[in-house]
Amino acid sequence: MTPSSSATHPHLALPLLGIGDSLVALDRPAEALSYLERGTALQDDASSDRAYGLTSLARCLVALRRFAPAVTPLERAVTLREAKGDDPLELARSRLLLARALWGGTGDRDRAVAEARQAQRAFAAAGEEHAADRAEADAWLAAHARR
Repeated sequence: MTPSSSATHPHLALPLLGIGDSLVALDRPAEALSYLERGTALQDDASSDRAYGLTSLARCLVALRRFAPAVTPLERAVTLREAKGDDPLELARSRLLLARALWGGTGDRDRAVAEARQAQRAFAAAGEEHAADRAEADAWLAAHARR
């Protein structure tokens, strides 16, 4: 099943993104991509869920090892989350994913490490409830940051 190209109503964005996210979680990113592309195409920057859609699309692209194309949607998601004062943890998750995309896609390793460090600080500030997020950031930095 693939999303219909005739589905153009903005209210269809979240269901399409949900299907895409589910497919990525099931380790089926190739199948997810069309849902996520269609879902994000139905959103604009005024959409309250735009950063979510962009991050979901980028997560799929990173899972497909298409790092460079993931950078632009992640940069936009981070900008939107910062401008809207979004949940600091969601901002941190977008930043950590941006670090991965930058490292693998553009070679901007200094910026990748800086983004990951910002994410790490946000996860640390969130306390033990988000220890798994912090551990993920710690592991990425341990493998990628210069000492």
